[in-house]
Amino acid sequence: MAADSLNTKLKNALRIDRAVRFVWQASPRYALLSGGIVLIQGILPLVSLFLVKLIIDSVTQIATHPDHSFFSPSFSSPLTYIIMACAIGLLAAVFNFFSDYIKKAQALTVTDHMLNVLHEKSAQADLGAYDSPAYRDTLFRAQREGPFRPTSIVNGLFAAGQSGASFAAVFWLLFTFNPLISFAMIAAAVPGVLLRLKYSQKIYLWQEKSTEADRRSNYFHWMLTGDNHAKEIRLFNLGNHFIEQFKTIRKRLKSEKLFFEKRRALGDFIAQACVTLTVFAAFAFIALKTGQGRITLGDMVMYFQGFQKGLGFLKTFLESGAQMYEDNLFLSRFHELMTISPQISSPEKPVSMPRKNRKGYEFKNVEFFYPINGKKVLKRVNFYIKPGETLALVGDNGSGKSTIAKLLPRLYDPSAGQVLYE
Repeated sequence: MAADSLNTKLKNALRIDRAVRFVWQASPRYALLSGGIVLIQGILPLVSLFLVKLIIDSVTQIATHPDHSFFSPSFSSPLTYIIMACAIGLLAAVFNFFSDYIKKAQALTVTDHMLNVLHEKSAQADLGAYDSPAYRDTLFRAQREGPFRPTSIVNGLFAAGQSGASFAAVFWLLFTFNPLISFAMIAAAVPGVLLRLKYSQKIYLWQEKSTEADRRSNYFHWMLTGDNHAKEIRLFNLGNHFIEQFKTIRKRLKSEKLFFEKRRALGDFIAQACVTLTVFAAFAFIALKTGQGRITLGDMVMYFQGFQKGLGFLKTFLESGAQMYEDNLFLSRFHELMTISPQISSPEKPVSMPRKNRKGYEFKNVEFFYPINGKKVLKRVNFYIKPGETLALVGDNGSGKSTIAKLLPRLYDPSAGQVLYE
């Protein structure tokens, strides 16, 4: 059963359509603006890279004539390319500004939308759902992960599209120079992403396992800092006890989390070391071809910067995919909450409540047990309350007084018997 549940979550982790739908529902305008800006930002670095090559080659051609002044006709070409490169840089800065603003505005809008969805779903849930630890765990994770994960997924999708398009162009550029260089670029980036995928899944499974403990620590924090239990905590001197309970749980959770983070950091270091070695090996190869006269100095700079940028584009592309995978893993709790349906439903042909209570309330052979423990709280309870009559319920804790009060307005349905009102 647990394996089936895990397989379902992993399949859900590969789906991004639901996150895209949430973001689109929150604000179609911001979604379209983000997509358009991402497309432009993907093109500008390639234009800048080509202009650098043109600048270096044109300067190299006039370097043999040192008597040329700044305003000489022969310097007009590099000066033109420099002005164009400056314009591209300013344009990139403008789009970075708009991109940053739109992302923040979109994040706030999507967060509010997700909270509204969460509030509506929570308001529809049966009161009995709150008696279930499994539901509380699901709700706790949905509250923490749901509001920001969809925005992160869509931003990752845009980043993957932008970097993927840029990488494809750089890959083609390097492939025409030397196929081994282009494939070496891929080989350098893949191990780090595979490690991230591995530890993303491990951290997700750990958080699934530790949800109850995390929720308990949050409960102790709420009692210690809120005003609902302030009198009781001081009256019975429970402050130190709850503080120790909180510290014990948080210490264990921190130790377990750092165990995974330490291993992931070591993997990141190894992957980064491989990337660094590959970059400078490629630089040595490109420099050798330049020294042999097979490519120009401008080509050397273009290919080397292209290799570096291409590696960055590929890394961003793969890491965006890994981040979307991780976000979807955690967002599965929110989707799980969305699939929970109320057990108490209205009849197909409901009857309106009478404006005046004519006969009162009647319990006929009512029985009730809580599904969480199967303990029967009420067994064949029968009584009648006339209109205007006052009834007092007296009994020990757990004898069913509160349960009867909840059955009257149909916060619960009886396990057996009938609750009548006329």
